[in-house]
Amino acid sequence: MDKRITYVVQIYFDCDWPQLPTTEHWVKDRREFFENFTLKSLLNQEFQDFRIQLLCGKTFKHLTSNWIWHDKIDICYDQGRQINQEIDTDYLSITRLDSDDLYHRLAMSDVRDNVILSDHRECLIFRHGWSWDMVNCCLVPRFRPSPPFYTHIVPKGIYRSWQNFSAVHFVGHGRAGGRLPTTVELPKERHCVIRHETNVGAYNRNDMPARWTEAQEVKTRQTFPGGIFDRETVVKTLADFGISEDQIPLRE
Repeated sequence: MDKRITYVVQIYFDCDWPQLPTTEHWVKDRREFFENFTLKSLLNQEFQDFRIQLLCGKTFKHLTSNWIWHDKIDICYDQGRQINQEIDTDYLSITRLDSDDLYHRLAMSDVRDNVILSDHRECLIFRHGWSWDMVNCCLVPRFRPSPPFYTHIVPKGIYRSWQNFSAVHFVGHGRAGGRLPTTVELPKERHCVIRHETNVGAYNRNDMPARWTEAQEVKTRQTFPGGIFDRETVVKTLADFGISEDQIPLRE
C-alpha cells in the first residue's frame, strides 16, 4: 500500500524571538518583501502539491490576522502545532525557509523525489546555493555544512505528538540534520539567500549591504571565482527562482 505524504513549506515570519528586530514598520515591509520575492519563488515551483505554513508571533497578530494572504498559505501562531495535529497523513514532509530567501523552481521536486520514509525523523538538505547581493547586482556561491535549508520527514507517530515532534524539528541547524551522517544532500544551486536592506542577519551583524568600492569589487571577484557578475546572467539565473528582470535593481 502506498504511503500518504503531505508536503509543507514552513516559513519563519515575525516570530516572537529576541534576535528579530521586529517593529510594526518592519513587519509591514517584510510582508511586502515576502510576497514580492519569497512567495513568488514558491509559486514558481514545478511541484505544487504543498501548503505554506507562515509562522507568526502574537505581538503583531492584529496585523497578520487581518491581512489577506495567498490561498496556499496557512497562518500559524503556535509554530504549526494545531494545524499539524489536524493533518491526517502517514508522513509529514516539512521544508524550512526564511521569509526573505528563495528556492529554485526544482527545489520541491527534489524534495519529493528524494523523500525518505522510516519510523523516525529523516532529513534532506540543500548545502550549496547562491547569495544575491541586491545592491551590487551579483550572485556568489554559498556553502554551509548546516544551513537553514532543510526538510524533515516525520511519520504520524512523531508529528501527532507535539512533544516528540518539537524535540526533533525545532532545533539548531546542526542538530536539524546538517551534521548528521544520515542527512541526504540535495542538488546544488537550489536555494538563494538575499542580501538586502532589511535582512535580519546583516542587521544583527551590523553588516548591511552597501555599494562596493573598486577595491572591494576586485576582492569579491577574486574570492568568488564562480560568482556571477554580469547582469544578463544574473537575470537568467534568478528567473529560475521566480524573479523577473524588473525586480533586479540596476547597479548605480
